Amino acid sequence: MTTVDLILPIKPHANQTKLIQPSTRFNVVAGGRRFGKTEAEKLGDIYRVMRGQHVWWLNPTFDNTTEAWLDFLNFFQQFVPRNGINKSRREIITPTGGRLRCLGADNFKRGSGIQHVSIDEAAFMNLDDLWNYQLRPMLLKSKGSATFLSSTNGRNYFWMLYQLGLDPNEPDWQSWHFTSYDNPLLDPAEIEDIKRNTPERVFLQEYMAQFLDDGGAVFRNLQACKHTDKMPIDTRNPVVIGVDWGQSNDFTVLTAIDTSTRQIVAIDRFNQIGWTIQRGRLEAMVKRYNVQSIYAEENSIGNPNIEELRKSGLPVVSFYTSSSSKQQIVNQLALAFEQVDISIPDDPTLFGELQAYTMERLPSGNMRYTAPSGMHDDMVMSLALAWHGSLTKQVTITVNRFR
Repeated sequence: MTTVDLILPIKPHANQTKLIQPSTRFNVVAGGRRFGKTEAEKLGDIYRVMRGQHVWWLNPTFDNTTEAWLDFLNFFQQFVPRNGINKSRREIITPTGGRLRCLGADNFKRGSGIQHVSIDEAAFMNLDDLWNYQLRPMLLKSKGSATFLSSTNGRNYFWMLYQLGLDPNEPDWQSWHFTSYDNPLLDPAEIEDIKRNTPERVFLQEYMAQFLDDGGAVFRNLQACKHTDKMPIDTRNPVVIGVDWGQSNDFTVLTAIDTSTRQIVAIDRFNQIGWTIQRGRLEAMVKRYNVQSIYAEENSIGNPNIEELRKSGLPVVSFYTSSSSKQQIVNQLALAFEQVDISIPDDPTLFGELQAYTMERLPSGNMRYTAPSGMHDDMVMSLALAWHGSLTKQVTITVNRFR
């Protein structure tokens, strides 16, 4: 008999050990970022497969399974022969008769019976259909088990399953809740720093794993930031302008912020006019204020406009909008509203866009910020660019025409 010393992927901390071999059939785990819920479930699945069980691991997409697959592969290839590993299907069959397969919910097909399924990032897939019509029937013959793992994403079907685990009349279900603070390997001071510099709704959802019922609203505390009276404007104060371009269906919006008072001093919103006139309106705003810089979106139609503005001597800083850079400036603006650091006018169009602006977490883990279908977000993005510029250390730029 040959003995093999196997190296496990992790050494679990005390809170993770509670999840590795739970006593209930169906377990719903709401956990904050970096708590280690996924790592604990990987270890649990290794034990299941070693006992000869047939286990499925699901992520929102097949690509999302890569990290889990590589960890499983690194462990099982210590003793599983090559013909027991199918990398294209991401499937492993062990000499003990255990079987593991990684799948994506985006290209899911019904299979034969299994004994356990681990559903990672469960709050970010069509869980109602997936569980009730696809997976639950596959556990019927084996009387198998399931684990639902996720950070939270509003009060969707993952939240509904979480409620089952809280109900004493549902003995097959158990719910678990862990925050990022519950990982003893994380420095609490680091989490506190994130808390200070992150919008509250993001921190509560992503790190505290709270089920929020705000429908994904991004901006809160708007009324507290509204001008109560006509606030005086000192045109000598340094000003930053944010520019979000548009022409036909969308609007071009120019938003000017006084960097001393953190007050919006001007908004110009227009469409259906040519680029020359649009640039002329921006030049007119620059003449009225002590403009230190202009943050303008450079994507597509932005670049030629920025070139022309620089030829005119305007202090333009180009900003490339990607999913990550958009998340950065929107979160900066959301934090400003929560901390009442910004002062905005009582503009119904601006308020409407801010109130309607939403976020959702994608299966990749990234956030998507957008206006609801049929609505605009031009004023939001212009304001976000201006606010980002007001927080950025200003660089002296020589202006030939307006000084």
